[in-house]
Order: sequence, then structure tokens, then C-alpha cells
Amino acid sequence: MKPSDTISQARRVTLITLGSLCVGIGTVGIFVPGLPTTVFLLAASWCFARSSDRLWHKLHQSRRLGAYLRMASERSMPVRARVVSLLGIWGGIAFAITGGGVDAPWLVAVLLVAGLVGTGFVLSMRSRSRAIAVVAARSV
Repeated sequence: MKPSDTISQARRVTLITLGSLCVGIGTVGIFVPGLPTTVFLLAASWCFARSSDRLWHKLHQSRRLGAYLRMASERSMPVRARVVSLLGIWGGIAFAITGGGVDAPWLVAVLLVAGLVGTGFVLSMRSRSRAIAVVAARSV
């Protein structure tokens, strides 16, 4: 049974619109430090899974965006992506504290805790070589 058979047209349009918005925000998150990418792409995938098989497949088969979804589903990251993620997390926090105008001690504490949580998440993922990641991406 197709998603369009089980839900109303208004709900389908709402989910497609919300999913498209999440894809847009997730794409911007690739380039803007501190804006999450994977969370928005997972939300878009959820919306598309309930509204449009075509958009769900298009998102998951996307060369760039599909890689984020595969990393999330496999709970693995290429070593280079792990290093870049950790540098981005701590570089952004260092900039915010030293030059970004974050003066409140409680806000510094929140940033440091968020950095530790993010670091823990990145380090908890399995490592995989870039060669394996490229082969996996091409096989989908």
C-alpha cells in the first residue's frame, strides 16, 4: 500500500512541505557550523516515508544527503568525518567563548556540556575507512 492511499491529501501535502523544509535546513546545516544536518534529514526522511515514496527514495539515494542518513542508520562515520566533526564542535565553542561575546558563566557551561555530549556521540560511532564509505555510497 502506498503512503498516498492511507492518508488524506491535506496531511500528505503538509508532510511533503515539512519534509522539504527539513531538507533545506539540513542542507544549510552542512555549511553553517552549529546547525545540525543529520537531525533535519532524519525528520525529512520520516515525513517522506509517510507521504511520498518517490521523495523518500530520492533523499536516500542522494549522493551527498544520503550519506548522512547512511551514517546515522549504520552508526558509523569515516575517520575524516569524525575529525572534522570534532574540530568543528570545539572550534565553534572556542570561538563563541573567546570572540563570540559569550560572557555568562552559565552559557559557557551549557556550551561545554553540549560539546562533551557531541564529542561522546561522535566517539561512540564506529570508525570506517573512506574507501569503505565510498563503496557503500555507490552500492545504494
